Amino acid sequence: MVVIAALVSVGMSYVSPKWVAPPSDKLAIEDILVTVNFDAIVKEQMQALTERVRNGDIEASDMPARTEKFTLALMDKINAQASEGKIVMRADQVLAAPANIPDLTDKLRKELRSEGVMERRSEESSKSKDAK
Repeated sequence: MVVIAALVSVGMSYVSPKWVAPPSDKLAIEDILVTVNFDAIVKEQMQALTERVRNGDIEASDMPARTEKFTLALMDKINAQASEGKIVMRADQVLAAPANIPDLTDKLRKELRSEGVMERRSEESSKSKDAK
C-alpha cells in the first residue's frame, strides 16, 4: 500500500503541474487575440489607387498588379501574427471585446506604407471628406 501511495505521489507531481498551472504561466487574452480592421484598410488602399489613377499618377492597367501586391503583403502580415500563435479577428465583425485587445490596423498600415505597397491618399481629398 505504501508503494502504491508513493507511485501515485510521484505520478501526480509530474501530471498536476500541467493541469493546475499557476496564473503567471497562463497567457493573457491580449497575448492571443488581436484585431485588424481589414475592410477599412483595403477600402483605404482602393480609394488611394483610384485617386492616383484619376490624377494621372498611375495607369489604370497598373491597378490589378498593385492591388495584388498590397493584398499579398497584408495577408503575409496577418499570417505572421497567426504564426506567432495569435488569433486575428476582423475588427469590424467583433461586437464587443475587452479594451485591452490590440488593434493592429494602424501598425499594419504604417508597415505597408513603409514597404511601399500601400498608397497614401492626398491630403486635400482626405480633409474634404473629413469636413463632410
